Amino acid sequence: MTRIWSAGLPLAAALAIPLPAQVPIKLLEPVQLQADGKTLDTVADIGHAGQLLRDHDGDGKLDLLVSSFRGSIRLFKNVGDGEVKWQEQAPLEAGGEAIRIHNW
Repeated sequence: MTRIWSAGLPLAAALAIPLPAQVPIKLLEPVQLQADGKTLDTVADIGHAGQLLRDHDGDGKLDLLVSSFRGSIRLFKNVGDGEVKWQEQAPLEAGGEAIRIHNW
């Protein structure tokens, strides 16, 4: 018999833990992100983009990293002063070559 554990407890015990009441979430209207005055296009690289906001260069501003189905990672540096404004940089590299993380 296979046992499934969660946080050190059998799954049945973990499921018996009461959860806080659900709070309704109101989402904002979607917006198209832009860099260099153009809409970010992830469809050209087969879509399926994964996004990450992080201060990549240590300047205190959140930069945008976007991975693609083909394995590339694009960097959009936040060059805004008080507002978010992204500027596309060269794809991320390691050892002088563009990083490719294939998912197949």
